[in-house]
Amino acid sequence: MQKMAIFLPSLAGGGAERVMLHLGDGLAKRGIHVDLVVSHLSGEYVSEIPVTVYVIDLNKKRLSHSFFKFAIYLRKNQDSVVLTTLQYSNIFCLLVKKLFFLKNRIVIRESNAISKKFNGSEIRSKIYLYLIRWLYPSADKIIAVSKGIKEELHHFLKINHEKITVIPNPIKLPSNISLNNESSFHAWLKPGQPPVVLGVGRLVKQKDFSTLIKAFSLVVKSVECRLIILGEGPEMSLLKKLAFNLGIEGDVDFPGFNLDPFSYMKRAKVFVLSSLWEGFPNALIQALACGCPVVSTNCPYGPSEILAGGKYGKLVEVKDHNRMAKEIIETLQSKNSSVNNEKWFYKYNYQNILSQYQEVIFNEIAKNNHN
Repeated sequence: MQKMAIFLPSLAGGGAERVMLHLGDGLAKRGIHVDLVVSHLSGEYVSEIPVTVYVIDLNKKRLSHSFFKFAIYLRKNQDSVVLTTLQYSNIFCLLVKKLFFLKNRIVIRESNAISKKFNGSEIRSKIYLYLIRWLYPSADKIIAVSKGIKEELHHFLKINHEKITVIPNPIKLPSNISLNNESSFHAWLKPGQPPVVLGVGRLVKQKDFSTLIKAFSLVVKSVECRLIILGEGPEMSLLKKLAFNLGIEGDVDFPGFNLDPFSYMKRAKVFVLSSLWEGFPNALIQALACGCPVVSTNCPYGPSEILAGGKYGKLVEVKDHNRMAKEIIETLQSKNSSVNNEKWFYKYNYQNILSQYQEVIFNEIAKNNHN
């Protein structure tokens, strides 16, 4: 039987963690033995763990403290291919293999713009970048979630094109997205309410929700509407203060993290991605798949690729809140701005993406090792 281990530090509520759970479930249903190895079994997605995978909890709150326990696990399971994501997890897995001379094949998934994330002058960023440059080339295979990420890995880290395969994230929507008018649902999304502009993501600098709030402050002067931003993060108080200073705090809500953003996407009139940079924004394709029109910054990397240069949604320059406001207003006033293209949807089809992962993890690596 083919065996693999999906490694994550925890099951915190990020897009990458959810994608890995979906991949593990899908590959397990294809007859592959899948271990979900976590440094610490905690986070918003614990309740989402599929019954098809075997959970290995290393029970260490800090990733670095999992070092020896993970090495012992790998030594006992040297026929397992490791699939990991997030830069610090990728570094961690590659370092464990190198220092303990392990034979496990390591496949890393890169989902973010490294040159943007680690471009600071602080020592922490420089150490991470050094480790990435040293360790990433030793991976057996790298999966880049967009063409832009692949090109960055090649030019910025000097990794051969042959080692990198582009596989986008899959669209996997729940079969029972809530459209009922239940009392527990957000009051602003009930029938008869003003249209809602929606943002989803961690409340961190990268997502640049401050630009979205500034844009919304202009939109609301022309169109009656409201703004909901789903997510948790360190910038919560800063963003609330900005909304207050702009005099729109009554029309902006921060409900926090939600396991079901899809119901919001189904009901919102426009989804806005305001990021400074991305790798492959899951929320963008999820919104499109839910039939929600989108406005997105043309940031590196992913949005232009997903939206076919603006064919399937509106693109604006990073930090341009005036243009963002204009496009949001046009989208709110448009009768039909959603995607209706089978070819676009198939590109992100769940089973199609699973087959690509299976090919890379169990066939391409085996061929490369044999050669």
